[in-house]
Amino acid sequence: MRVVLVDYIAEAVAALQHTPVYVAPGTEGTDRDTTAKLQSRLTKDDNIVLVMLPASAEAELGTISTIVGRLSEALGDHRIIGLSVGKKVVGFAPSLPAGTASDLMRRAESVSNDPLTALGTFVQNVHLWQVEHPPPKPPVPFVPPKDTEIPWFPTVLTVPAIAGYGLYWIIKRRMENEEKKGKTRFNAPDKVGELLAQIARERWKLNDPELIQVTYQMCLDMEKYFSSFSKDKSRDARAFQDRLKEVSLVLEKYIEIQNNPRYYKEPGEELNRGKESITGFSEYLLDSIQSGRQADLIDYTVNTNILEAQKYRR
Repeated sequence: MRVVLVDYIAEAVAALQHTPVYVAPGTEGTDRDTTAKLQSRLTKDDNIVLVMLPASAEAELGTISTIVGRLSEALGDHRIIGLSVGKKVVGFAPSLPAGTASDLMRRAESVSNDPLTALGTFVQNVHLWQVEHPPPKPPVPFVPPKDTEIPWFPTVLTVPAIAGYGLYWIIKRRMENEEKKGKTRFNAPDKVGELLAQIARERWKLNDPELIQVTYQMCLDMEKYFSSFSKDKSRDARAFQDRLKEVSLVLEKYIEIQNNPRYYKEPGEELNRGKESITGFSEYLLDSIQSGRQADLIDYTVNTNILEAQKYRR
């Protein structure tokens, strides 16, 4: 019996000319809905492609690292690739700083139970990275004023003018540094926007990079819910306000335990509980937005650990 080898690279590249997701027939753990599930995670301009191949592809093409390198080269080395081969996953993107895509996939894999979930979490991690590392804006060309106009800069600078000019650049630099950390203003009604801003600022006190990402993405998802899905913003704001207060309390206590672990009998376990509770709430929020189950979102009982925030107030 003759064995027919499948050219997975060629098939994937051909498919990716028309869609950002390719799931090879016969890939373990997939079904006819897998492609749609992955596509729902992507956005129009995120430059991400996702590919799932069966474990047998390694026997034909080499290691998963070899496969993703060949796939990237065939795509012109300008796409962000999330690849699974059997149960293995890898991230690859020559267009990002060295090691960035690989690190984002490792983080995704550490909180996932299967390749499909890992790829979805990888997309979430890349989106967060893109928000926090926007491409530089092109410089605005300087057009000198006409002779008839008032000079754009005084020929002789007075001391107050120099001081004012220096203060302007100090403030501008601080604003630019703040923007690099991500937005800290959110368009949400009532106290929800203030709580989201507070949580976004507090995340920089965390030592866990993954929890920093999860917390910030939760804020972005909450804002997206109010801007695109909420049908009764006042009612939803009242419901979410209490939940976000609990999240804020858990973060506050998490930071305290993180910075003073010797004063707690089991600091690692306490930190894991806090992280799991926030992550669980963030994941449910995203799933609810994607499914459009507004009623479920409002009636949702927050993760047990968050509701038991009294344990964190001791």
